[in-house]
Amino acid sequence: MIKLLIVDDEPVERDAIRLIVNTSLPNIKVVGEANNGFDAIKLFNQLNPDIVVIDIQMPGMNGLEAIQEMLKGGSRVKFIIVTSHSKFEYAQSAVKLGVKDFLLKPTGVDELIATLTKLTGEIEESKREDDTKKNFEEKISDIQKLLHNEFFVVVKKGIYNEELSRIFNLLQTPFHEGCVYLLKGKGITRLIVDRILLQIKRMGFREANDYSATETTLVIVNSDSSKKLVHTTLGDYLESYLQSLGIYDIFIAVGSLETNSAALPLSYKQAHRLAEQNGNEHLYEELNIKEEGSNRELLPFLDKIVPVILACNWESAQLLLKEYDTTLKSDDPLLLSLHYHQVGVMIKQRIAQDLRPFTLQQEELLYKMPTKGDLSGKRVFEETLVALEEIIERVGQIRSDLENPINSKVISYLEENYHRDLSLEELANHFGISIYQIGRLIKEITNSTFSEYLTHLRIERAKELLREGHLTVKEISWEVGFNSQHYFSRVFKKYVGLTPSEYERGV
Repeated sequence: MIKLLIVDDEPVERDAIRLIVNTSLPNIKVVGEANNGFDAIKLFNQLNPDIVVIDIQMPGMNGLEAIQEMLKGGSRVKFIIVTSHSKFEYAQSAVKLGVKDFLLKPTGVDELIATLTKLTGEIEESKREDDTKKNFEEKISDIQKLLHNEFFVVVKKGIYNEELSRIFNLLQTPFHEGCVYLLKGKGITRLIVDRILLQIKRMGFREANDYSATETTLVIVNSDSSKKLVHTTLGDYLESYLQSLGIYDIFIAVGSLETNSAALPLSYKQAHRLAEQNGNEHLYEELNIKEEGSNRELLPFLDKIVPVILACNWESAQLLLKEYDTTLKSDDPLLLSLHYHQVGVMIKQRIAQDLRPFTLQQEELLYKMPTKGDLSGKRVFEETLVALEEIIERVGQIRSDLENPINSKVISYLEENYHRDLSLEELANHFGISIYQIGRLIKEITNSTFSEYLTHLRIERAKELLREGHLTVKEISWEVGFNSQHYFSRVFKKYVGLTPSEYERGV
């Protein structure tokens, strides 16, 4: 059954469309009706319709704005605009949004039926294609699972085996070089492993993992001959990354770097031997960073530089960073970049605790991944200085914005009412300014749109409640302002990378 949502501020028009559908199109069910754009978005998120018939001119939010909001989640819904306005710019905007059907009022019965019938056919065909694709992907997934199991059985035998070359060929994964890493400890969770895998993927490497709660085997593969996998450096980075998360009881053993996939079992054998020694043998011989520079100096450095950043004192921040950089005795630009990335993450977290509207994208951290093999450590430091200056400018902008009483009140109002069915229109009315002004103000303060910042507040609170573990996922979704558990889970996964249940299990 195809689900239809009708959006029009004229009851007569909604009644007419509903009557036509109910009497002439048995494969379509009207699942909801709205008389404005705001309610339409709410119903859209709750009902997940296949087709939306929508007017343009409506109070509050017009149809084109509503369509734009509905499409943010990547939905493949079909839109039919039914309106009395034939202005070219409306049609042009509709086409840009992907709307193919634009009907003028009064809409003929036959014309509407023909349009809905055509879209129904397209949707059903698309669903058949999706089913076929899903079945194919499930079969491929089953094959990959078998290959995955076979792969680790062979690797863990610890014996040179040409069978691995066949497996890589079947997986269509080029093998330039690779290494086995063993994670051992009591604190290994699926969430921790997933975070590590995310870091590895961001570096452009491929991975396979065999997870268990006490020992997880990672095989990291470099398929790009133009890059180099500095395996011991990467091992140190992963360990420091875990420490930045407050995890100190997981030991990482690094096997040998192999240029032949058949030799990966030998890498596993070495990693396993080192893991059994519980870290007594030094694994990272290629590292030049002093322990006191990368670990002991970091927390005092953060204690010094964060207040300086919050005070927007660029000169002092620059001096502190230069002083800290002298403790890092390394010429490896990759290692330096990875280290400064972690420094940036921790600075961001601390700033956000003091400056609540503070938001910073991943690419804005103190981090620039080297793109050339000859990138020097000096260049990495120079780029880090630039990133630090940008962060200080951002902090200064937020502090300046918050000095305006209304700005501070808006943020406080959002933080106190995020769990309600809050709209931009209500916010504008509360503060006595226009929707455009309140939207621009929020964007200037938070570097996010109203809906993005509202979602950010809701997801952060949801994460807190999941960590506490007292409420069910459904209860949490209602607690933080979502009307649908399904929609909450979808949004949560989009922002966090895990479903609420996965996040709860991993905490």
